[in-house]
Amino acid sequence: MSRIKYIPYKLSHGGREKYFRVDRKKDLVGDCAIRASALALEQDYMLTLRELSDIAINEFGIPSANSSKALNFYMESKGWERVSLIKNRKKKRMYEFKPILSDNENYIFDVKVGYGAHWTSVVKGVNLDTWLCQDKYAHAYWKKSKTTFDLF
Repeated sequence: MSRIKYIPYKLSHGGREKYFRVDRKKDLVGDCAIRASALALEQDYMLTLRELSDIAINEFGIPSANSSKALNFYMESKGWERVSLIKNRKKKRMYEFKPILSDNENYIFDVKVGYGAHWTSVVKGVNLDTWLCQDKYAHAYWKKSKTTFDLF
């Protein structure tokens, strides 16, 4: 039996701890898209929350900054591109993408969790999140586009 070669992992609240409680389990749900994008973009959690909230409300008429619609629009506006991982119908767990990740770049992964999804970041080769979710199947990931532009 071989050992799983996980992407290096470090516990991170994505800057949420500067503004909100994080000492109870119930404090750590409902903002994975915000945390992941703040970490991957290397910017303040509150700034990310505000920008994602504006997009969710103004572009989509929904009250959730943690929605995939808002995150997809936001990351695209920041010059990132989405890479789908389900086109070839081959399911792979997140840790299996370790060989293609650069230690000089940041990523956001969309992984399947139960019937839903979870967003997690890999920053400079380290998976930063509130829990280790690398054994979940990855649906897509975001990476900085080679041609960059920034609307925000």
